[in-house]
Amino acid sequence: MPAYKIAALRHWNDAQHLEAEARLPNADQLYGIAAECALKSVMLGLNMPMHPNGTRPASPFAVHVNLLWPLFHSFANGPTGQAYVNLVPNANPFQCWSVHDRYEDGNTFTAAVVQARKDGAKQTIDCLNLARLNGVAK
Repeated sequence: MPAYKIAALRHWNDAQHLEAEARLPNADQLYGIAAECALKSVMLGLNMPMHPNGTRPASPFAVHVNLLWPLFHSFANGPTGQAYVNLVPNANPFQCWSVHDRYEDGNTFTAAVVQARKDGAKQTIDCLNLARLNGVAK
């Protein structure tokens, strides 16, 4: 089973180090991956279905953060997940984020874009931390 909780925190910390070194394209990628792992950790704790081999979420949850963000809202929006949904706004800061941006030259990454995604990732990390306190995060 994936270690989403640990991965989220590792990518979050690494993104902050890269951002401090003005390595914005890689910081941006890791903020997205950190947010994705944080959401998947909470969703797993809320009984997100996994693929039969246990290595990834089942469809439709086997997607990256740009598509996972709205799925999180629909999946977790219920009595057991409402506290977590409340920490993650509906507006998706990763809507235009792509894991494929790792192949780009990096010229489109501005401090403002990265800051917006960092803020979004921080909201998912806060959500993950609440789920950890509640014994939900996996």
